[in-house]
Amino acid sequence: MGAGERFRRVLAILFCVEVGLFLLLAPWSEIWGRNSLVTYVPAFGPVYLSYYFRGAVSGLGLINLWLGLAQAWNLRRSAWRQGSSVN
Repeated sequence: MGAGERFRRVLAILFCVEVGLFLLLAPWSEIWGRNSLVTYVPAFGPVYLSYYFRGAVSGLGLINLWLGLAQAWNLRRSAWRQGSSVN
């Protein structure tokens, strides 16, 4: 694996972890209720502010975190394999 490929994989890992943390934590913060979407489409407000919707968004965040951690584990494992095959 070249340096460019490794860099792209690290960026993908960081992206998944960052999106995952945001989706996991944002629905339970104050910012979630002050979103302009609720102002522009008032009928969507009850759904958007419901605990079920917030839980679903947090679940997507957990999936993103899991994907990022799985990618990091695979990257670490492949780097370890390449290091052991060189010696």
